[in-house]
Amino acid sequence: MVMIGMSLILLSMLGVVFWWTGTLFQKKWMLVLFVFSVLCPQIANQAGWISTEVGRQPWVVYGILKTADAVSKTLSFQEVLVSFIMFGIVYLLLFFVFLYLLTEMVLKGPGTSG
Repeated sequence: MVMIGMSLILLSMLGVVFWWTGTLFQKKWMLVLFVFSVLCPQIANQAGWISTEVGRQPWVVYGILKTADAVSKTLSFQEVLVSFIMFGIVYLLLFFVFLYLLTEMVLKGPGTSG
């Protein structure tokens, strides 16, 4: 997550330098990087969430809280599985909406949105 954030900062700074020197639109590789870098914040968000949730387990292991005490006794495996699948479907649908809208914006080009 931090690496993606730092890479985006570096990419932005490099873009500003190229823009300032007037060569940004001649650097096709840079423009391609800008297009694909739009996905990086979503990847960083998910990576941060995963590392946060995985990071909770060591507290259970090291004796502060036993694993048996950390497990919910009110939810069955099937309820958790259905919930997980539903959230996965919702996030997948949102991702496809994001890609559709992004594609529409890119195809319209600058200055025609709004």
